[in-house]
Amino acid sequence: MDYATAGHRPAKVLIDECLSPTLALLARRRGLSASTHVRWIGLGGEGDWRVVGYAIEQGFALVTNNRTDFTRLLAHEPNHPGLICINVAHGRNSLHVQQKLFAHALNEIGTERLPGTIVDVTLDTDGTVRITGSASHRMTQGRACGNTAGN
Repeated sequence: MDYATAGHRPAKVLIDECLSPTLALLARRRGLSASTHVRWIGLGGEGDWRVVGYAIEQGFALVTNNRTDFTRLLAHEPNHPGLICINVAHGRNSLHVQQKLFAHALNEIGTERLPGTIVDVTLDTDGTVRITGSASHRMTQGRACGNTAGN
């Protein structure tokens, strides 16, 4: 399916096993009611290629902190339903930080602009959250979204 041009809006996200299942619950509370976590659907411990295949087949936008592997796999799938990469410095990837960054992503981009796009949500060392997008370039590059001081 061509998610970028078919007017398809992913109404669900698939949270990778490297992130907390509570992010799927957060997505559900935000109206993405079919959102889930890889462990909940029996894909925990499976290879990234299998998770990507499932997400594309089922129309899930992916959420991960494994940017390198997932962007490499999605490079061969330009019409994917979208990818949100949560990027945090080593040692700062707490549950609170994951939830805060994912909430920033949902607030700033929703899901309307996700198809075919890879979105990076990055917590900078000064506590600033940056959201940038690539691939289809639907996102505003370099948009700063606030400070998470006190995390």
